[in-house]
Amino acid sequence: RVRGLLRRFLPPEHKIFSDPSFDSADLRSLQLLWNEHAPIIEKQRPCPLQTWSSRHGVVPIGMYVCNRPEYLRQVLSALRKVKHVEHSLLVISMDQVSEEMLAVVLSADFCPLRILLHPEPEGLTWGIGGHMHSILAIKRHWRFLLHQMFHSTPALAGYDREVLLLEEDHRPTPDLLLTLAALVRLKNNGVS
Repeated sequence: RVRGLLRRFLPPEHKIFSDPSFDSADLRSLQLLWNEHAPIIEKQRPCPLQTWSSRHGVVPIGMYVCNRPEYLRQVLSALRKVKHVEHSLLVISMDQVSEEMLAVVLSADFCPLRILLHPEPEGLTWGIGGHMHSILAIKRHWRFLLHQMFHSTPALAGYDREVLLLEEDHRPTPDLLLTLAALVRLKNNGVS
């Protein structure tokens, strides 16, 4: 699945395809390759990313998603109706890669999109039944998403302002970005 993503969204002449280890790389290595080279997918008109801070008060949106496609469909459907969302960059970090989840994520055609694949963390303690301790796993995924947004997303280079964080079970209302912009203005004016 990850090799397919790389082949689908990176140009065939990209340097990773000429690396002899590409075809035999393990999942974690492929996830790291994808995250390093993940393009911004723009299905609509390109978004002038440099004008975020002044345009409509719109901020980049980071979304942590688990393997719950129906929840994600509902959130993306609601997010599509948010006023000015087309000016945002949506960064979705997936904790698992499945064909169904990829199809749902790729249906987000209302704003520029960057897909991240959270690599399975190493060195975590495992609980009963082989499940990672959930609080630690969630914390590490959020840290991964924020690091990727602020340090590894070229379109956000130098961006040091607000971001909107969602999960796939947070359904936004159409006035979400307008409300957030009003709250940011209050904060910037010293209102607490």
